[in-house]
Amino acid sequence: MEMRVATHSFKKVTGYRNLEKLQRIMAPWSSTVKKEDCLDLPPKIYETCRVEMTTEQTKVYKDLKERSIAELSQGIVTVELVLTKLLRLQQVLSGHVPNEEGILVELPDERLPRLLELLDEAGGKAVVWARFTRDVRRITDALNKEYGDGSAVAYHGETTQEERRTALTRFEGNIQTGEKTDDKCRFFVGNPQTGGYGITLVAASTVVYYSNSFDLEIRLQSEDRCHRAGQTKSVTYVDLYVPGTVDEKILKALREKKKVSNLIMSGGGWRDIL
Repeated sequence: MEMRVATHSFKKVTGYRNLEKLQRIMAPWSSTVKKEDCLDLPPKIYETCRVEMTTEQTKVYKDLKERSIAELSQGIVTVELVLTKLLRLQQVLSGHVPNEEGILVELPDERLPRLLELLDEAGGKAVVWARFTRDVRRITDALNKEYGDGSAVAYHGETTQEERRTALTRFEGNIQTGEKTDDKCRFFVGNPQTGGYGITLVAASTVVYYSNSFDLEIRLQSEDRCHRAGQTKSVTYVDLYVPGTVDEKILKALREKKKVSNLIMSGGGWRDIL
């Protein structure tokens, strides 16, 4: 199909043909092997860490949830609309919420203090995944303050390629250049949308999800940054969650390998997610 944008034209792929023929041609030269069948890796261990909401968070969360349900009940429900409502509720649970002008307002929260307690108990190097860039920065600052400047590196959508390379080298080392890991750098803090693909973080055997994406693929890929060739220890994955909220419901779906988007549209499932 030919498309035009201003004075330029290009071919847009709108479908595929002869896929079975292509598969027959490729079959003698290709094969698929699952990771668990070709790598002898230690097991994954899953844990949860309960967090309570502050009084301010509880009030804002309750009001926002009630308004969201009322709005969705009166109009056409789409996956995108429900995911936007879920995102706002997640922000409240992380201690920030946009006001009417779209400016983020801070809320007192226990999530960050609980994370610091958890990492102190875990010891060694750890990876922290947080959905929001604001949280990545906040966590990184808190860890550098707690353990000394340079203890934590950040990796998110607004970091440059050079900053990302430096962060990875300090945390993990670089086999190609011979650069060794920086023992002072204990924490890698990133958002899984940016750092969850294509990088290796086997220096850590503890992974904490400060908040979760709704995307199952992002979750699985981010888990495997530490659980891959070169890992010699069991990897422990800890999810922070507030019981009875979207935290718990989203985590349940991801742990059961279910797509949140599919649950939303299955027989009014959005009510169960909210």
